[in-house]
Amino acid sequence: MTEYSNNNYDWLAAARAVHNTVVEANASAYFYWKLVWDNSASSMIGISWNGDYTVGPHYHMLKHYSKYVSIGHRRIDVSGSTGDVKISGFINPTETEITLVVINNATTAKNVDLVQNSWPRQSIAADSSVAYQSVVDHYFQNIGTVDISTTQTLPAKSMTTYVVSLSQNRSWTGASGTA
Repeated sequence: MTEYSNNNYDWLAAARAVHNTVVEANASAYFYWKLVWDNSASSMIGISWNGDYTVGPHYHMLKHYSKYVSIGHRRIDVSGSTGDVKISGFINPTETEITLVVINNATTAKNVDLVQNSWPRQSIAADSSVAYQSVVDHYFQNIGTVDISTTQTLPAKSMTTYVVSLSQNRSWTGASGTA
């Protein structure tokens, strides 16, 4: 577990810090220090002295990791991460749903083949998938049903969460950690 925030981190830099902590350091939790703070740019929820509040981009960044990943989820090993594109995966306790969080830090759009490149078990097919995407000034937008068996285009400087319902539930190998 770790907690960290940095005034110089925009929401996407903070997303990379969460990814690196969870995937590379194999942490089971990440606490964002500025959960409720002043109205600075790095606060998740900024509160002013008069009680007004604003929900900032960092709130939506953490929502990509937390809305569809809960107690009992396990992190699964996925491949396909590059210098610009980072992919993390989590499976629910009943092994019927996978959440993939994908960050594109590049200044250009990137294509990813999620099933081909990151899917740890290609014999398991998806029934359906929905995606939520964040880009500057448009955070956690529902982009609807997606076919993850096709190439996905990630906008520049974006974060996308794919929630994948599985058509079979099997014992998942390569899983590590617990959320």
